[in-house]
Amino acid sequence: MGDSYAHDESQSQIVAETMWLQGALLNNLLYGIDLILFFICCKHVVRKMTPSNRKRQVCNLIFIATLFMLGTLGTFGNVNMTQRAFINHRNYPGGPARYETDMFWIPSNELGTVATVFGNWLMDSLLVWRYMAIFAGVSVVPTWAIITVPCLMLTASVGLGLLFLVETSRSSPFDAVTATVPYFAMTISLNVLLTMLIVARLLRFRSRLVRALGEEHGKYYGYLSMVLVESASLFAVFSSMLLITEAVNSSLAYLILQIVGQIQVNNLIASDHHPHNQGEELFGRHFHNEANIKPAIRRDVNICIKFSWAQYNNIPRGVILL
Repeated sequence: MGDSYAHDESQSQIVAETMWLQGALLNNLLYGIDLILFFICCKHVVRKMTPSNRKRQVCNLIFIATLFMLGTLGTFGNVNMTQRAFINHRNYPGGPARYETDMFWIPSNELGTVATVFGNWLMDSLLVWRYMAIFAGVSVVPTWAIITVPCLMLTASVGLGLLFLVETSRSSPFDAVTATVPYFAMTISLNVLLTMLIVARLLRFRSRLVRALGEEHGKYYGYLSMVLVESASLFAVFSSMLLITEAVNSSLAYLILQIVGQIQVNNLIASDHHPHNQGEELFGRHFHNEANIKPAIRRDVNICIKFSWAQYNNIPRGVILL
């Protein structure tokens, strides 16, 4: 006996609708995680705030709050679009999946798209800033040679992002492939390249510190390198999956597109495994033992100390802005 309540749509149409709906549900799940992590970040920032570092910590709070706000706008746009497609306009010709694609440009949904792109620009800019800060101590290479390629790539990412927003304001990312693919390819390249260079620099620091001071002094840089690689790889993997699924015209792209923005915000948080007091003791010993370090290594140890105090310790414990 047949099911009188069964759908009369094609299998491909059902798969597409499933991907849109499941993507919306996963987006909301990730947003819940972002909400919890946002409060954890704020708690760590406030706890570390003192009169001497108040300005820096307020900047951290503003940055974290801005990213979370952009993630919230992205989720709002996604929820509103899902309601329109599956409830308000369920009888749209072609079904909810077709409505999601044809009406991707409507203002409420475009708001979420703009928020996602702006968030990506902030994260890319911060990554370039971190790269410049870590490579500031390199004396064998001119400063202009260090910053030229990352700055050009960041400029290209912003330009392609603007083109992506213009194209999606009148169509969908799946119809504007000529704008979608270059934009995501550029931001993936920027994240992977700079993360690899930063990690290579940190591991070089670690190698020299281990030779000069012992194995325990290199653990900090190994941990930080691991956090950076894990955070960058998460966004790179899902963005690459989006490009691949869109290139082969797979319905899975509908799901991935909706969660990339929240994964991007999730990259703000790293595990809280490095005790702050232990870090202070570690670098305190670096200062006391520096007189016994070989002259050839002393310069890099100084750079390590300056980077560690000026960059990492100004960021809330357990929070890696990536």
